[in-house]
Amino acid sequence: MKHQSNEALLFTLVQRWNKVIYGQPYYQIYIRAMEKAGCAAYHAGKDTAV
Repeated sequence: MKHQSNEALLFTLVQRWNKVIYGQPYYQIYIRAMEKAGCAAYHAGKDTAV
């Protein structure tokens, strides 16, 4: 449940950034960074949960 709420928060932040810097190269860099951080946090959370 905690992971899902974090995911929703990240999605909201991404949507806001999308409006602010859409079309700029920084946007792609930000998305890649968030994907990597999100995956790492997700797997770390799974490991500690189990």
